[in-house]
Amino acid sequence: MKKMSFLLIVFFTVTLSVHSQDFSNITSLEKMGKYAFNILKNLDKTSEKEFKNSFLSLAKIKMYVNIKQDYTKNETRDDINKIATETFNQKIIEEYTSLKEKGKEFNIEWNAIEYLDYTYSQKTKDGFTVVRGKLIFKHKENKYQVIASAFFVDNVYKPLIIRRLREKN
Repeated sequence: MKKMSFLLIVFFTVTLSVHSQDFSNITSLEKMGKYAFNILKNLDKTSEKEFKNSFLSLAKIKMYVNIKQDYTKNETRDDINKIATETFNQKIIEEYTSLKEKGKEFNIEWNAIEYLDYTYSQKTKDGFTVVRGKLIFKHKENKYQVIASAFFVDNVYKPLIIRRLREKN
């Protein structure tokens, strides 16, 4: 009973402290692709903090995997619980910086990009489903690709990260 009370307190604390993370309407992978595209389309006017807040926080990820525990060995849960918040947040900021730098290298005007496609694969391990998607977009005559990943929980896709901007041949 104490554990359930603790988890509820954590849930409400995280929910109130990360108000910009409203993923309740991402109920399909098509919506996930469009959500990721909109983040990119607004990248020029997005701060590091806003970018980070566009994705599921480590605290919420840990909350979800710990609630789902079945009191047996769970490698995925254990691995996630070992991740330090600083390390997690730094990785997101590195991806933000990389997207911005690659965008400059390719002369991308983010507000002028055009959505083309979002394809994906899903992987379930230890009862947790993660989606790894390839978002394809166009700027002028060139096509580009990023990886847009999500965590599937409570019948909703919760964005994890957008990374690895590449020119598509």
